[in-house]
Amino acid sequence: KNPIVKKMMITSSGGIAITNPNIVSEQMTVEDALCSGTNLTYGACESACFKIRIADLNHNFEGEWLDVYQKLVTDEDGYLMLEDGGYLLQESGYRIQLESQGEATAHIGKFKVLSDKPTSDRRWRDLTCYDMMRDIINMDVFEWYASLTFPMTIKQLRDSFFAYIQVPQQTTTLINDSFVVIGDFAIGGTLSGKDVITSICELNGVFGHIS
Repeated sequence: KNPIVKKMMITSSGGIAITNPNIVSEQMTVEDALCSGTNLTYGACESACFKIRIADLNHNFEGEWLDVYQKLVTDEDGYLMLEDGGYLLQESGYRIQLESQGEATAHIGKFKVLSDKPTSDRRWRDLTCYDMMRDIINMDVFEWYASLTFPMTIKQLRDSFFAYIQVPQQTTTLINDSFVVIGDFAIGGTLSGKDVITSICELNGVFGHIS
C-alpha cells in the first residue's frame, strides 16, 4: 500500500554499473523454479532467468555477467523510508526498523547475459540473462568422465564433477551419497553436464539449484 524506496545496484563483469536511473520502470523480471514442468520431476535442474530493460547505456552486455542487488532505503538509524520521504509504519503507528544495516541489501543473483537487443532508437536495451545452471547443463564433460576411476561413491562423483566445472557446492549430506557407482557406462564422444547433474540429483531425490 505504501511503497518503500528500493534501489537496484547491478554491476557487469565489463565494469559497467546499472542503477535506478538506467532501469525502465516495471520492466524487470526474475523467473526461478525448482521444477516448472506439468509433472514433478525429481532431479530437475532449471536455470533462473533475469530480464531487464535498461536505458541510456551505449554498451553491449552480451556474454557478460551481471551481479544484481536490491537495497532498501533507510535513515541512519535503520528505519525504512517511503517514496514520499516519510516512514513505513506498522498498523500501530510505530516506525519499522531493521535489526542491522546488512538486512537492507538483498543479493538477487548473478546472471550471464545471453541476449542484448537494443531498440531501433538505441536508447533502450532488452537484456535476457540466465544463472550459472545454464552453462552447466550445456557444457560437454566427456573429458572429465573419461578421467574417472571406478568404483566410486556418489559423493566422490559429485565432488569431482563440481571441482571440474569450478562451481562451489553448498555443504550438505545427500541421502544416497554413500551409494557406490561401478562405472563402465556406454558413453559416446560427448557427455552433457545436464545428464550428470540431473542423474546425481535424481538418485538423491533432490533438485539442482543455483543460490
